[in-house]
Amino acid sequence: MSESRLLEGSLGAPVVLNVYDLIHPDEVQRLRKINNYLIFLGLGFFHSGVEIFGKEYSFGANNSMETGVFTVPPKQTVGAIYRQSIFIGETVYSEYEVEHLIRTVATEYPGSSYSLLYNNCNHFSNDLCERLCGKSIPKWVNRLAFLASYIPCIRTQSEEYEEEEDMDTALITRQVIPPTAV
Repeated sequence: MSESRLLEGSLGAPVVLNVYDLIHPDEVQRLRKINNYLIFLGLGFFHSGVEIFGKEYSFGANNSMETGVFTVPPKQTVGAIYRQSIFIGETVYSEYEVEHLIRTVATEYPGSSYSLLYNNCNHFSNDLCERLCGKSIPKWVNRLAFLASYIPCIRTQSEEYEEEEDMDTALITRQVIPPTAV
């Protein structure tokens, strides 16, 4: 951490959570309407990414042990519709330190470890926000996955689906974060 920035009392870089409606392209209108109703209950089908220093970082599935962490231009994730941005806090890390941190975190999130219920993009976003500024993302962003993880038939179906499918097909245009060479 940059101690001189702490001592100067200067404001750090903003850490912003970009939230998207996770919607199948053939069902945009209907599913967007469902999410609009669910959000009043503190639920919804959401994708998220963390924006800092003009880049947005997120996590998705692939069938390899390589990282599932990727970057896209802010508010432009493919396969989801942008809903809103939420200011999480500020980080005192420099841009260089953030890049190093993200390369380190990327090694902890192989694409093959993605799970809709237990290790999804919202889990990654929460982890990254906590590391960057010590604050969690709002609970409602991932509440549906949390609640579904307690329902045995959903948990079983989800685990079977994840073993058979590559759920990364919607995230085609992205830049994968290479592992760090420390």
